[in-house]
Amino acid sequence: MELRINETLKMTTDIPLNKVTSFHMQWGVNDHARLVLCGEVSYEAAIEYQNRTYTGDRIAVAYGEEQQEQILFNGLVRNSMISFEGRTAQIEIEGISATWKLDITKKCRSFQDTDITYAALAKRIAAYTGTDIIPLIGKNTTISEPLIQYQETDWEFLRRISSHLNKFILCDVLTGKPAFWFGMRKGERIVLSTEHSYHSNFDPILKRQTYIVNSRKVYQIGDRVTFMGEDMIVLHRELVFNGELIFTYTLGNESVLDQDMQYNDNVSGRGLLGNVIAVSGEKLKIRLKIDGNEECGEYWFSWQPETGNIMYAMPEIGSPVLLSIPGSDERSAIVSVCLHKEVALVNRERSFSKRRLKTVEGSLFKLYPNELEFSRKDGDHSLNLNDSISCKTNKSIKIEARKNVYVKGSSAIIKASEEIDGVVG
Repeated sequence: MELRINETLKMTTDIPLNKVTSFHMQWGVNDHARLVLCGEVSYEAAIEYQNRTYTGDRIAVAYGEEQQEQILFNGLVRNSMISFEGRTAQIEIEGISATWKLDITKKCRSFQDTDITYAALAKRIAAYTGTDIIPLIGKNTTISEPLIQYQETDWEFLRRISSHLNKFILCDVLTGKPAFWFGMRKGERIVLSTEHSYHSNFDPILKRQTYIVNSRKVYQIGDRVTFMGEDMIVLHRELVFNGELIFTYTLGNESVLDQDMQYNDNVSGRGLLGNVIAVSGEKLKIRLKIDGNEECGEYWFSWQPETGNIMYAMPEIGSPVLLSIPGSDERSAIVSVCLHKEVALVNRERSFSKRRLKTVEGSLFKLYPNELEFSRKDGDHSLNLNDSISCKTNKSIKIEARKNVYVKGSSAIIKASEEIDGVVG
C-alpha cells in the first residue's frame, strides 16, 4: 500500500495508515539505519491490527517527484504500537534496515584458515545468509591468526573484525535487502553551499574537526564534498519530518570514524571442546565442536598444558582437548587440557588434582594426592608408591647395584611363584 504524505513524500507499507504526522530517521556507521514514524489509522483498522503482527514487513519512504524519486529509507518493520483516544487511533512504527536480519541469531564458529583476507572472510559470512556485500577494506590483509565467532551475531562479528583494520561497516538503506559495505561507501561528488546553516565540533583530545550542516537536499553517507575549503565526506545522516523535511549531515574526514580494535568479552576464559586431528612437535590441529562438520581450516595451535610439558606428553590424534582462551582476544588461544578419550565429559567435571596419563600401548602414569603409580601393559608390571611401596610383575625382577642393596623396614614382603635368590643379613 502506498500513502502520499505530502506533495514530495511517499510511504510504502502493509500497515493500513490513514495519515503520517511525523517521522525521524538515523543512518550511521556500525549500526542499522532506524526509522520512527508516527501516524493515524482508522478505529476499525486498529482493532483488526491488534490480531496481526507486521514485524518483518517492508516499510519505505521516498522523496521527490515520481521521475526523480529518491529513496530515503527502505527497510523492515521491527515493532509497532497502537494507542486509542476515543474513536481515534494513533500508531508508532519502528523501522530498521534489513541488515537487522544479520543481528538476530547469536552463533559460535571458528575461522582457522589464516591465509584468508578480511574482505574474503566478510564475503563468506555474508554468503551464509544471502546478504549482499561490497568489500572496500581488507582485500590484501590476511587474518594471520584464527578468529572465533562466539555468542555473537553475524553483524556483531563483522563489526568487530572491521575494527582490526581500524574501520567499520555501513548498512544499505536503499534496496530493502540485507546489504552492507565493508568499509566506507564510495559516494558521489556533491556541491554543498555554505549558505546552509551549520556549526562546527572540535575534539581537542583527538584533534578532529567535524561540521553539522542542515539542508533540504538528499545526500548519502560517503558522498564527497569540498566544505570550508577542505575535502570532506558525509559521515552521518539524520532527517526529521514534522510538517517539513530537514536533513542534518555530519561532515568530516573519514579518519574521524576510525575505531580502536574491539574484543569479545564473552570468549574470555572459555574452554572450547575439540578433537585432535594432527600432531607435530609441540603443536596440534583440532576440530572444534562448535564447527560441527564444517570445514574451517586447520591451524597449528600450541600445546601448553598447565603442568608444563616436561614429559613431552603430546595428545594423540582423536583425543578430546580444550582450546583455552585466557582473555577477550581469541587470537591468544592455546590447547592446555587433554581429556580422557572414553570419559571426556565425565573428566571435565572431575578434580584436576587426580591426573592420569595413559598411552595406546597400555603404559600408565597416575599422579594422585596420596598415590604415585607407574605401570605397563595394563597393569601387568607396576610400581606403586603410597603408604607403602609395592612392585608387581609377571616377569622376573632384577635389582643390580655397584655396592650393596638394602631394604629396611618394619616388614618387607617378597613373594614369587618359583624361586627367590638373595642374601639377607
